[in-house]
Amino acid sequence: MMTFEQFNQKLKDARSRERAYALAVGCLKDRSRFDWTGVYSLEGDELVLRSFVGKPTPHNRIPVGRGVCGTAIAEKEDQNVADVRKLENYLSCSLDARSELVVLIRNGDEIFAQIDIDSNVEGAFSDEDYQAVKQVADRLADYFVRKPRLPERPAPKGTDAPDSVRRNAYAICAICKAEIPWGGSWYRCTVSTCNRKRFQLKFCKPECWDAHLPEARHRDPAYEEQQAPYSVR
Repeated sequence: MMTFEQFNQKLKDARSRERAYALAVGCLKDRSRFDWTGVYSLEGDELVLRSFVGKPTPHNRIPVGRGVCGTAIAEKEDQNVADVRKLENYLSCSLDARSELVVLIRNGDEIFAQIDIDSNVEGAFSDEDYQAVKQVADRLADYFVRKPRLPERPAPKGTDAPDSVRRNAYAICAICKAEIPWGGSWYRCTVSTCNRKRFQLKFCKPECWDAHLPEARHRDPAYEEQQAPYSVR
């Protein structure tokens, strides 16, 4: 089992949030009764699974307000559910799951992500378990505050470091005008008229792509997820 001290030491060298999430999962996964351990990042109005250990889950994206994970974001409170079978709003990741613990990775009102733990044992999570997970979550939040330009994913080989970027964002969403960050995900329409070199529409989330369809009147449209580069070429 990775100790918190070992996690803290390795975190100092994390060059992306993805790496930080993986370290958090590695630190917590071997605790007793932790049958599934993962981290969801908060991206707009949904949670996106970034790292996990355990059986694959169909819930790679969770809307805010849905399930235990979405409720934690909506209420801005950690969740310790002793018996998930009693919840009407529960999103089942596994038929074996009986209890769930969700701890927010946050700095005040700003929420970056959450650590999600499932157990096959009812009432599995003690105060000691909660404090161990919160210690890791708080350390991640502190690291993200001190590294505000830390990219979501590591830079591919052959690219400049993110610190060399001289602009604030890679692009602006064609619909909501939100910034698409360097190294972040964005979405392109597969229809050729939306992808002319001087007129390529970029969308920050699938909902924004969907919003452009009534006016575009495409035939058989679809979107593709893309990743922004990490620096100005």
